[in-house]
Order: sequence, then structure tokens, then C-alpha cells
Amino acid sequence: MTHDLLVGKAPLRISFSGGGTDLASYYRKFEGRVVSATINRFVHVQLNGRKDGRVNMKSDDYRTTLAFDSGEIPLPKPPFEIALSAMRIFSPTTGGLDMFIDSDAPPGSGLGSSGAMAVAMVDILSSNVGKCLTRYEIAEKAYEIGHDTLRLPIGKQDEYASAFGGMNEFIFTRNEVEVRPLIRDPESLAYLERNLMLFYLCETREASEILRVQDERTRREDPDIMEALHRSREFAVECRKAIESGDVQDLGRLLDCSWQQKKKYTEKVTNARVDLAYQTAIHAGAYGGKLTGAGGAGHLLLCCAPESQRKVEESMSALGVKRVNFRVEPNGVSIEDGESTADR
Repeated sequence: MTHDLLVGKAPLRISFSGGGTDLASYYRKFEGRVVSATINRFVHVQLNGRKDGRVNMKSDDYRTTLAFDSGEIPLPKPPFEIALSAMRIFSPTTGGLDMFIDSDAPPGSGLGSSGAMAVAMVDILSSNVGKCLTRYEIAEKAYEIGHDTLRLPIGKQDEYASAFGGMNEFIFTRNEVEVRPLIRDPESLAYLERNLMLFYLCETREASEILRVQDERTRREDPDIMEALHRSREFAVECRKAIESGDVQDLGRLLDCSWQQKKKYTEKVTNARVDLAYQTAIHAGAYGGKLTGAGGAGHLLLCCAPESQRKVEESMSALGVKRVNFRVEPNGVSIEDGESTADR
């Protein structure tokens, strides 16, 4: 079963606390907890059916293409390793396809774009061959592609965030993942959004190196990182409470606490540029904040009262750091061809 046209998208995310506790090296022994929210920035994938059995992939982000016969899918290779891995699972039985891929944020910018890419690929390619997967199945299959097939030292939070959408607390254990939606009413969500700021540090990084060191230290239960991970998990619970109660000042404090613990994961989590940007924001009036991904570069999330935001933005602009306007995206991965994904 193939379609003439499928257009899908999967949202990127910002993370508040608990990152690192979603790695198997942690949650298989201890309960992991992460609080995050998807935003209105997406990975986009478009499929057009072909009748000649050829597959043409085009990446707008990397400005490159790849062509092959649908019966001879190449082994995974950059920058199409996620798409090729997903296609080896959900390969079209007849015909071929044209695939166009792009993202609203640069790869390596700390917004979970690789996880969102895997989620988008699993959703659209499974739909293309007539399989209807639940959001849990999409998230798990996307995680398997990154962790098992591509051997990346990743956790599960990005895949689950992108598959489900909205603001959630995720609880990771050896046997299951529990998804707890947080803010539901529009007024409370709008209030939180008014007190959040996001800045792009205009640099990207390779998360795998940072995560690999972190994962190795967790596997051998290095006392320093274990203490930091346990504390991060506790702060995730507190972040959820602050979000639900609307206490943005306490949320800012907890973001800062989470950031201080995150810096203990590995020395590569921060650097002089990141530290300067963060301290500049705090001096200008932000309550607190943290990098949104593995660390090193990417996006800086801040909690800041509206009356202080102009000064914060001006101070950051002087460093060449750009503000990114965003809204919390309530919906997870979707396909825009009339096939509803809402009930999965």
C-alpha cells in the first residue's frame, strides 16, 4: 500500500529538568523522570509515490540527495541514516517514492531534532505501507532506530515528547513509560509562555560525544554523576509542581538548580560562551534557565518575568545571541493527508 502524497511533521521540544535520567543506563536501575514541552518548531517529511521503483531522498538541511532502487535500500549513512533505518523496517512493497526532509531548527541545536526526525519517519513510512501505530509504538520504534540500530547513546525523552506533544512529565522504568500531561487550560499555559524565553546561541554541537561519556559514567555508577542524576530527577518532580501551580519564580529557581546538576554530567556540557550567556541573562533579570539539550551549545531556555524581558533580550543581543519566539505545541506527530492521528 502506497500513497500519492503524505505530508507529516513532528514537533521539537524544550526540556525543563530530568534529562539524563531517560537513558537506559539509569532508568533500568532507578526511575527516570523528565519534564518537557513540545514547541511550534517541527521536522517536516513529505512523501510522493512513484511507479518506477526508485527512491529519491532530499535533505534541505544538509542540501544533499540520495537515490536508489526501492528493493536495494542502502545501509544507514549520514545524513539519511534515520530515514534509511526506518525504510528498512517499513519499506514500500510496490513502487517507489520521493522523500523531502527539512527541519525548523539546525541539527545539533538542542531541541531534540534527531528524535523528532525518527518519530516523523516511523509515522509517515508506517502509514505509507498501511500500518497504524499508537503513539507509544511510534516513540518506541523511533527510539529503537536511534539506540539499537544506529547505536547512539540516547535516552527516550525526545521520541516520547515528539510523539505525544504538549507539556508532559515522563516517568521511565525498565518495563514501561508513563506519560502525564501537565497544563491543559489555555489561560494557565499562556501565562507560563509569557514567562519563558528561548535564545539560540548560534552554535551547534554533536550530542553523541557528550551523551556517550555521560552514559559510560552512569553505567559504572560514578558517584558524582549518580548524585547529579538523582538530584535532577527530584528537580523534575519539583518543576512539575511549579508548572502546575503557576509559580514561575520557583520554576526559574528549579531550572537553575537543574542546570547546576547537569553541568556535573561531563565537563563538555558547558563552556565559556554558554556560561557568559547564562550569567548575562541572570544579571539582566532572568529567574533562571538551562540549555535545552545535551549541552555545549544550542538553545538556552530562561524563565523571566515579562517586565525584565526587554533588558534580558538587549543584553543577550549584545553577545550576538538571538531570541527565538515560540509557543507550546499541544499536538504530537501528525500526517496532513486527512488520515487522523488524534485517536492513537
